[in-house]
Amino acid sequence: MRMVFLLLSLAPTLLPTPSFAALAPDKQMALTEDKVLRGTFIEQHVLDKDKSPVQMAGHFTVAPAYGLIWAVENPLPTSTIVTPDGAVQEIAGMAVKLPAKNLHSLYAMVKAALAGQWDFLEKDFTINRRETSTGWTMALYPKTPNSGLKGYKSILVQGETFVNSIVLTKPDGTYDALAFSNGAISALPLTGTEQTSFQKAQKMYIKTP
Repeated sequence: MRMVFLLLSLAPTLLPTPSFAALAPDKQMALTEDKVLRGTFIEQHVLDKDKSPVQMAGHFTVAPAYGLIWAVENPLPTSTIVTPDGAVQEIAGMAVKLPAKNLHSLYAMVKAALAGQWDFLEKDFTINRRETSTGWTMALYPKTPNSGLKGYKSILVQGETFVNSIVLTKPDGTYDALAFSNGAISALPLTGTEQTSFQKAQKMYIKTP
């Protein structure tokens, strides 16, 4: 958790920057429509600062032409698939639409950050950008209480070639932290499993007459 606390301590030092803050940092490898980014993650939720965080781990797939697959492998296998139309969650072979708009917004934010699509987030967040010789930090602050992600006062994204971590801080000081590793970019097509997941999610949002 040392890295998380270091990132949290950096947040107040980030100063407002010009409009180019919404551009992908020079070192970040932004995704184009014909590429796919895959990697692994550790997800931690600090619900009480005096207790150990709730932790999950898994792998992700980001394809700008399709969306995001967020696959938790343990402790409970769960896949969340985000498409331009909405988000679907698969548990034990059963898929349901995510009814909470905030959850859809959360995964959409993660997708945009991983893909380097910072302009997608500029509508809801003030983005403060800081680059050094070794990496970069993007600090996101909701423009209004109803914009961006409700329940968070700030989001700190740190990375180099790829995003290394995302820390979402709540007003009471508790936070959710995502750590990423093993990032690798390849060209389309998707794997058969990935294609099936996106197709199922898209079909659930097709409107019938």
